Amino acid sequence: MDTPRPSTRTNRTRRVPYQVAEAGLELRGLALLCSVPPSGTSGTVGRYLLRKPGLAWAIVRGFVLKQCATDAAVCRRIFFAPDGPPGDADLARYMANFGRDAAVGLDLSSALKQFPGRTAAGADGRADWLPRAPPVLVLGAEGDVVVDLPAVQETAAFYGVR
Repeated sequence: MDTPRPSTRTNRTRRVPYQVAEAGLELRGLALLCSVPPSGTSGTVGRYLLRKPGLAWAIVRGFVLKQCATDAAVCRRIFFAPDGPPGDADLARYMANFGRDAAVGLDLSSALKQFPGRTAAGADGRADWLPRAPPVLVLGAEGDVVVDLPAVQETAAFYGVR
């Protein structure tokens, strides 16, 4: 069997381990990097509303209003260090990619009902299909604005990772 190529698309990472488990693919493992937690991003935004309301508003502007594809300052604030890379040309390229992703509509009320944390968690809060899944590694980044430490911990708990 050919080795699957890693995907760089992050908007579907919550479903990938489930799809791998259901398809019976023989993977040695999966790595989730700064993956949105099973319950979605509302917890992170809620935490930021209390501690960093400006950042919460930037996240809403970037994702809900899709301004990460049109406003360089919003894009940089959400995804990059304020004084670091990328340069303007690379930032424009990333924003074009975000624009293509933003063209896909999302029925938020339906999506919220289908988040794995609400549909696939067993009584212990872990994914009920874990016995059929390959080992999962969950990683976060210290400075990540969208996926904070509690979100990474939620994802790890859902996948049975300590």
